[in-house]
Amino acid sequence: MYANHASSFGRTLVRGFSYAGYQLRRRDRAADIFPTDRASGAVEGPNPYRVVVIGEATAMGYGVLTHELGLACQFARQLASRTGRGSLWSANAMPDNLIRNAPELVAELDGELSAAEIVIVLGGIADTLSLTTCASWRRQLSATLDGILESRPPGALVLVPEIPPLSRAGAIPAVIRRASSHQAHLLNQVTAEVVASRPGCQVVSFPLHLDNQLWRAETRPPAYRAMYAAWAAAILEVALGPTAVSAH
Repeated sequence: MYANHASSFGRTLVRGFSYAGYQLRRRDRAADIFPTDRASGAVEGPNPYRVVVIGEATAMGYGVLTHELGLACQFARQLASRTGRGSLWSANAMPDNLIRNAPELVAELDGELSAAEIVIVLGGIADTLSLTTCASWRRQLSATLDGILESRPPGALVLVPEIPPLSRAGAIPAVIRRASSHQAHLLNQVTAEVVASRPGCQVVSFPLHLDNQLWRAETRPPAYRAMYAAWAAAILEVALGPTAVSAH
């Protein structure tokens, strides 16, 4: 019994220090860069795709000055380039960057999701650093995807990128990095199970070569722009796979 209590206490302690460090890093406004422009837009072309991105700061373009350089817009531009169709896109941030707030956001986006052809659910970094339990992640991700599936039109594709490994997050102490990276692995396993049980949903593996770029200094927007472009390309390959949405 003592061992169980000690293990639980240790986990709680790591969770507290981990998320505290994350929040302190986020509150260092001198280092933070976020877009201040509108989080939606259009890429010219006929019969435009409707792309909805739901997620945390990465979905909103952390590290770049405009949403034009963020993941949602870069995905929309690459999609238009590859298919010859236009794209209407939006990036929608989960409150506090946590999956527990995603189901409510999905409910608020019901009208937009009802016309979406591609939905990207991009989250997990904040949950990993706060050591959200696998049970909680499963419950909230399931509720999020079920809400999207209820709203989306037939044939729409829901993509869930994996959580990055966080193994090189230099602003976080090494012991926390190790715990968070392990937690990311566990949550990704849960994600694979949840997604596999829902039609029209697919997991997108995280491009491991981007691990370094995720944690470069926030004062280097070009690094983030390139990272979002590469991440968008990885997501696009899944979106345009053999069972994905039609390009015509």
